[in-house]
Amino acid sequence: MNAGTHPEPFQAALGLARAGYRVEYVSGSQVSSRSVIGRVLRLLKVGNSRVLQVPTNVRLRIKTRGLQAELCYLVRRRFGSDSQLESLRKRTTIVERFASKRIARTRDRMIVVAQNSCADVAFSATSTDDFRVLMQPIINDRSLVDILDQDAASSPHWSYALQYPNRELSDEDRRLLLAGAVVAGSNFVAKRLSEYFDGPILVSNYASVSEGIEATVRRRAGEGRLRVLFAGQVNQRKGIGYAVEACARLHSQVELVVVGPIGARMRAELSRYSNVNVRGPVSREMLTNEYREAHVLLLPSLAEGFALVGVEAMQTGLPCIVTENTGLSDVVADGLSGFVVPTADSSAIADVLSRICNDDELLARVSSAATLAVSHLTWTLFGDDVARGIDEISRAYWASLAQNSAPEQ
Repeated sequence: MNAGTHPEPFQAALGLARAGYRVEYVSGSQVSSRSVIGRVLRLLKVGNSRVLQVPTNVRLRIKTRGLQAELCYLVRRRFGSDSQLESLRKRTTIVERFASKRIARTRDRMIVVAQNSCADVAFSATSTDDFRVLMQPIINDRSLVDILDQDAASSPHWSYALQYPNRELSDEDRRLLLAGAVVAGSNFVAKRLSEYFDGPILVSNYASVSEGIEATVRRRAGEGRLRVLFAGQVNQRKGIGYAVEACARLHSQVELVVVGPIGARMRAELSRYSNVNVRGPVSREMLTNEYREAHVLLLPSLAEGFALVGVEAMQTGLPCIVTENTGLSDVVADGLSGFVVPTADSSAIADVLSRICNDDELLARVSSAATLAVSHLTWTLFGDDVARGIDEISRAYWASLAQNSAPEQ
């Protein structure tokens, strides 16, 4: 089940269906392309994340409360007094209640796979015979709080822009207690999660949702500035402070282009830097254009899951400078297909940018390798990997239940 539009739960459902499981996918804001609503949305050219394409050779039932949940969400946002967070929570509640009723009515033994944002109610509705799988797209909240607290202490100037989780930590504890396994998008997420969860953790890297992207090798034209792109929410969890400080050290050698949602205080802060160009939120098409015009993508995040913006950039031939905490060190080989720097270290970022500025061949060499490094990432591979892992672990779980319930001889 999935209350939002994250692609990985649906791809896991497809993988399980291909593996022969009878699968029902419960969604709160997505509909099948075969449904009437899905056909209308396709005609209106609504984003692909809301209309699910089910291959004709895959048997998968989609049960959605998408229309009801989405209408409630839009009405509350437009005419009500709810904040966006409150509206999202109410949309999630509609999905959870629907899913829990279906789970409670089902007498067969089940595998319940749920996104972390909507797993609480669904897991609570299961029985001991059911196997519960939690999909964890980003680092777990307790680890995230630890990382953000450390950064607030070491970089107090940027602490106002730290993005703390808005969920109760006890809710996460309960989900992990009920889960029989967790699906993580990167080894970084798995490593931090293993401090709080002692069950099996399946690691499978996500794929990009972009299609038809043409890769071009990046080269610097003459002696112009190195164009560095920062794409994402403009806050300190994404490491914006370290990006700005690194580029300020090189000043006239680089231009930092900042793309993504940004608050008024942060916009005012960045306006003090002459080599920082704030673009703000852009469309998908405009973001693709930014990829093409940039020399390198800078992702200095303090905590992510598996930063898909980096995968998309690498598909275009745009090399990335990433921290291990982005999860992208799973696919970025330092100095070969990109650059991996320590977290919260603007000096290390500046050193890499300086190397690129002073080595005409380095950028082209790494750019060529970047595209190849992510060429194996497909949603089919992700879905099949997850299905294989869930099948193996759930069978072991049920075998253990059978053994423990068998009468002693």
